[in-house]
Amino acid sequence: MSLLGEINIISGKINSPRCLTTPIDQNINEDNWIIPNSVAYVAQQTWLQNATIRDNILFGLPYNENRYNQVVKVCALEKDFQIFEDGDMTEIGEKGITLSGGQKMRVALARAVYSRAKHIYMDDIFSAVDAHTALQLMNLCILGPIMKGRTRILVTHHIRLCLADAAYLVAVDNGKVVTSGTISNLRNSGILASILDENDNQSELVNSVELAAENAVDTSNVSEPLISSSSNFGHNIDSSSASDATLVENAVRADDDSQPMKKVSKPKILVEEEERATGMVKFKIYKSYLRANGNILYWLFVAVLFFGTKGIRIMENWWLQVWSDSSNNNETIPAIVSFVQPNNLIMINGILDDIHKPHSVDYYLTIYVFITSLSIIFGVARFACLYYGSLRVSTKLYQKLLHQVIRDSSNNNETIPAIVSFVQPNNLIMINGILDDIHKPHSVDYYLTIYVLITSLSIIFGVARFACLYYGSLRVSTKLYQKLLHQVIRAPLRFFDTTPVGRILNRFSKDFETIDSTIAVHLSWFFINGLTMLGTFAVITVITKEFLIAAIFFGIIYTIVGALYAKASRELKRMDSVSRSPLYSNFTETLIGIITIRAFGASKRFMQDMLSKIDCNNRPFFYMWVINRWLSIRFNVTGSLVSFLAGIFILWNIDRINAGLAGLSLSFAMNFTEQIMWTVRNYTSLEMSLNAVERVCEFSEIPQEAPAIIEPRPPASWPHSGAITVQNLEVKYAPDLEPVLHHISFSVEGQEKVGLVGRTGSGKSTIALALFRFVEPSDGKILIDEIDISSIGVEDLRTRITIIPQDPILFTGTIRSNLDAFAQYEDSEMLESLRRVHLIPSEEDDEETTSFSGDNINLFKNLDTPVSEGGKNFSQGQRQLLCLARALLRSSKIILMDEATASIDFAMDEKIQKMIRTEFADCTILCIAHRLRTVIDYDRILVIDRGNVMEFDSPYNLITDSNSLFYRMCQNSGEFDLLMSLASKRGKN
Repeated sequence: MSLLGEINIISGKINSPRCLTTPIDQNINEDNWIIPNSVAYVAQQTWLQNATIRDNILFGLPYNENRYNQVVKVCALEKDFQIFEDGDMTEIGEKGITLSGGQKMRVALARAVYSRAKHIYMDDIFSAVDAHTALQLMNLCILGPIMKGRTRILVTHHIRLCLADAAYLVAVDNGKVVTSGTISNLRNSGILASILDENDNQSELVNSVELAAENAVDTSNVSEPLISSSSNFGHNIDSSSASDATLVENAVRADDDSQPMKKVSKPKILVEEEERATGMVKFKIYKSYLRANGNILYWLFVAVLFFGTKGIRIMENWWLQVWSDSSNNNETIPAIVSFVQPNNLIMINGILDDIHKPHSVDYYLTIYVFITSLSIIFGVARFACLYYGSLRVSTKLYQKLLHQVIRDSSNNNETIPAIVSFVQPNNLIMINGILDDIHKPHSVDYYLTIYVLITSLSIIFGVARFACLYYGSLRVSTKLYQKLLHQVIRAPLRFFDTTPVGRILNRFSKDFETIDSTIAVHLSWFFINGLTMLGTFAVITVITKEFLIAAIFFGIIYTIVGALYAKASRELKRMDSVSRSPLYSNFTETLIGIITIRAFGASKRFMQDMLSKIDCNNRPFFYMWVINRWLSIRFNVTGSLVSFLAGIFILWNIDRINAGLAGLSLSFAMNFTEQIMWTVRNYTSLEMSLNAVERVCEFSEIPQEAPAIIEPRPPASWPHSGAITVQNLEVKYAPDLEPVLHHISFSVEGQEKVGLVGRTGSGKSTIALALFRFVEPSDGKILIDEIDISSIGVEDLRTRITIIPQDPILFTGTIRSNLDAFAQYEDSEMLESLRRVHLIPSEEDDEETTSFSGDNINLFKNLDTPVSEGGKNFSQGQRQLLCLARALLRSSKIILMDEATASIDFAMDEKIQKMIRTEFADCTILCIAHRLRTVIDYDRILVIDRGNVMEFDSPYNLITDSNSLFYRMCQNSGEFDLLMSLASKRGKN
C-alpha cells in the first residue's frame, strides 16, 4: 500500500482508524546504521521515558555526535535546549510531564529520526506544533537528507503541507479505504481535488498553502539536496514566487538566532533518589500507629487480655505439675495409659455390641443411675463455677472497701487493728486448708475438670485478644489510607512532576498490604513471646535461683546478637521497599509505551531492564533470609548452653525440689532459647513492618496546595461577567528554577474571545495552570471580576471556570459518567451537548457529517457505551470532542481551551469553532492554539514568547503590521492569504 523510500500519506476523519498501532518488531544489528525492514514509530499520543531528553532520543543506541546534532537541528530542538538550563541533559519526568505538547512530539520525532529504522511511521505529528515549526519539520526533517532513502508513512490532516513531495496517498473514512494511489494518478483522475476540498473545505486556502508547500525549500541548511517529488502538483503555480519560497528560510533563520547547544557540567536532577529512614523506627511512628488503633482504654483492655492469656497458660502448666505430684499419681497415670490398651479396646467393642441385646430391668436401672450421676456431676461443676465467680466478686469488693477504709479513716489507731484482725488464726487456718486440699489425692475427673476449665479460659482470652488486635488493625489502616489519599490528592503539581508514579503506587499497594495484614500479627506474637519469655524466666529462677546469674550472662549475648540482627534486617527491609518503587514505575511506563517499544524492536532490552530491577528488588529479600539463618545458628548454640546449665542447676538443688518441679524447670529451659529467638524475630519483624507506616507517614507530610474553601467565599453569581486581569505575573515551577512567565500583564474583558499563540514551550499552558492555581505565582496576581483568585479557595475557583485540556482526560466508566460524574444533568441535556460537538447527528445534519456514518453504529447515541481506561477505545479527536461536550454541560462563564481541537480535521474544526461562537457567545474564552485560523477571527490575539507578552491586539491590526511577530507567524504558516482574508472580514465587522 506504500512506496518504499518515498513519502506516503494516510488521511481521514477523526473517527477513521488512521493510527498505526501494531508495527512489527525488528531485531537490530550493528552492521549498518539503517537496517533493512526495521521500523520506527511516532505515536499520536507521544510516549517518553522518565529520563533525560538525550536518553529519549538515543533510545538505547550509541551516541553519535554528528548524527545527534543533525537530528536535533532538523527537529527544531536547538532553541528549546537553549531555554532549558541543562540543555539536552534535562530530565523530563514521567511521560515527559515537564515538556509542552509540541516539545514532546518533536523529541519523539527525533527518536525515530535518530533510529536505524528503514521505515518511519508518523501519526499526526503536526497537530501539536505551531505552523512555522510544522513547515520546518516537513522541509528540513521529513524531506531532509537525514531521511533520504527511508520510507515515510505520515498520518495527517495537513495534506496540503505534505502533498507536493508525497508519492502515495491513502484516504480513509469509517474504517474503509476510500481511495488510494500515486499522486499523479489521483490528480489525473480528478480524485485528488475532491479530497483536498473535503479536507479543508476552504477554497481560499488552495493557492497560499500550495505555494508554501511546493516552494518552501531552504538549501542553506542542508548538506544534500532534498528528496524530489515523484510527481508535480497539477495546479497553475508560480514556482518562482520569492515571497513564498522564503517561508521555511524565515522559520529556520528565526531558530538559528540561538546559540549552540549548552555544555552542561552537572545537570540538575528532577526526580531525586527515594529517601529512606535510618536507625530505629522513631517513637512518633509507634505513637501514630497506636493512636490510630484506639485510645488508652482500648490498649488497657488489650493488655489485660495479653497478660490474662499468659497467666492462664502458666496456670495450665502449674496445674499439670500439681496433678503429676498428687498422691494418686501411681494410680492415675496407669489408669490413663491403660485406657488405650488392646484389652480395653476389645472390652469397649464388646460393650457397644452388648447395648443392642435384650437385658433385665436391673441392667437398664444401672445405666440410668450412671447417667443420673453424670447429670449430678455436671450440675455440681456448674454451681462450683458460679460460686467461684461469686467469691471473685466478693474479694474484689472487699479489697475496694478495705482500700477506701485505709485511705479515708481519720483514726489510724482504730483502722489498723481492724485490718490486722483479718489475718486472725481462724482465717489463716482456712487459707492453709484450701492450699492443703489442692495437694490431697483426688480422682482423675477432678484434675481433668479443672484443666479443661483453665484451657477454656485460655481459648476465650486468645480469641478475644486476636479479635481486638485485628479490629484495631483495620481501623488504623482505614485512617491512614484516608489521610494519605487526601494528602496526595491535594498535593501541588510539582509533587507529581518530581515523584514517579511507582512511588505512589508502592505506598497505596504494598505498604498498605503490610499495614492491613502484617503489623497486627507481629505485634501480637511479639507480646506473646515476650511475656512467655518473661514467664519462663521467672519460673526457672524461682525453682533454681542460681539460674539468675547465668541469665545475666546469656542476656548480654542475646542482646548483642539480637541488636545486630534487628539493625541489619531493618535496613534491608527499607532497601526492599525503596527498590520496589522503580519496579512499579518501570512496569507502568513499559505498559503505556508497549506499542512504541515493539515498533522499535526494543522489547528484549526492556525485558532485560525489567529483570534487572526485579533482581535489584529480590536482593534485599534474599539477604533477609540469610540473616535469619545467621540468627538461628547463634541462638541455637547459646540455647544448648542454657539447657545444659539449667540441668546442672537442677542437679545442684536435687535435695530441695521434687521431680515435678525439676521436670517443669527443664522443659521451660529447653524452650527458653526458642522463645527469646522468636521474641527478637517478632520485634524485628514488627519494626520492619512499621517501615510501611513510616513511609505512609512520610507521604502524609507532603506540602499541600491552597485550602479548598476560604472564608468569606465569593458570591454564588461569581464570576458574573468573566473579566480577567493579570498584573505583573511571575510563575516558577519550583523556587530553585528560572521563571517561566516574566512579570506579564494583560486584561481580558467579559465575554471577550482571546487567542493565545506562540512557539511551543513559550509559556501559553503555564498561563492556564496559573489561572486554575495549579501553580502559584511567585509574584503578581490574577483578578477575575475584580476578585483576587489567591484570596478564595481552589474549590470555589475551579468549580466556577472550565478548562478543556491539551491531553483529553477520560475515566473508565461510561459516556454518561464521563460527561456527568456527579449526576447533575438529564440524559436529554447530555445528548444535546454531544449533538453540538457533532459526535451524534442533529436533525438537520446528515449522518456523514458526524463522527460515525455508513454501516457503523454511532456509539455516542448510547450514553451507557463503555469508556475504557483513558478513553483508549476512542480516537484522539473523539476524546477531545467528548471533553468539549463536557465543558458545554457546565456552562461556565470562563472557558480555557488548550489545543482543544488540535487532533480534529479542518472541516470538523471549522464546525466546532462556529459552535463555540454561538454557544459560548456570553462567555469569556481563552483559546491556546497552534492553528492560527482557529483564532484568527477572535476579538484579540495574545502573542507569548519565552514567557513574555510580546503583542496583544486584534488579529487584523497584528497581521497588517509587518513588524509584528504575529505577522511573521502568519507568513510562516503557509496560509497568509487565507488568514489575511479572515482577519479582514473580522476587522470590518
